[in-house]
Amino acid sequence: MIHLLEKNSSKKNTVLLARYLYSHPEAVSEVMEKITTESHPVNFRAAWALEVYFINHKKFYPAWADQWAAMLENASESCQRHILKVIAQCNTYYMQEGKLVDTCFNLIANPVIPVAVKAHALYFLSKKVSQYPELKNEFILVLDQLEELHPESPALRAVRRRCMKSFKT
Repeated sequence: MIHLLEKNSSKKNTVLLARYLYSHPEAVSEVMEKITTESHPVNFRAAWALEVYFINHKKFYPAWADQWAAMLENASESCQRHILKVIAQCNTYYMQEGKLVDTCFNLIANPVIPVAVKAHALYFLSKKVSQYPELKNEFILVLDQLEELHPESPALRAVRRRCMKSFKT
């Protein structure tokens, strides 16, 4: 089934692979390894399949959370989007949570990182600010900088507005 990573990208193939991972959890490490060892498009397809797997089966994510988060910094931008989407949606504890928070701040501040990656990083950080109030001022500063970096992005404006609203409640 892992041969699907070599086939054309499609939602059907991604869902098939995610279902395979559900019934063969021992294959998760092999697919995860492809994110860092293979080039595009295989690494992208592996990240996408694991995103679907982890989001649909959140109970399996904590066992892989630290390894998953460790890939974020050195993954391709397309893989970063999938990695961050899982991190943002699956509430779990990370052994290197401080490093993960710092990586997210760095991704958001980097002008060449795609908006989709930044949006997922913002969503994750907004949850961490509620856990760690000392991050609030830095987070607000980053939100203000984003407005200057990407004034044309409706997605970032919406995320920013949602984050600012959550601070007022």
